[in-house]
Amino acid sequence: MENARLMSPADSDSKIIRSIAPYLADRNITKITFDVDDEIFYVRVVPVGEELGLQNWRMAVIVPQNDLVGIFNKDRIITIFSVVLIFIIGVTLGMDHVS
Repeated sequence: MENARLMSPADSDSKIIRSIAPYLADRNITKITFDVDDEIFYVRVVPVGEELGLQNWRMAVIVPQNDLVGIFNKDRIITIFSVVLIFIIGVTLGMDHVS
């Protein structure tokens, strides 16, 4: 354990963690939105360990946008399609009654 050292986010094997490393240099940033390989990620950074005497420690939680809104996007497409279909049926039935 004598040679143990903390690893920098810039040295991580994860492309996502390496991508947020430059943002972590600014201690005032608490929310980040960025993309890696055309996928959007949301990051929340919070200080941790101050009560234990750990200075300048922060924890970052990274969540892919698809995990948050993937289901909503699919539901939105279905809803829009349903509304358009109901509108077309309503106009068609309305024209039959007018004629």
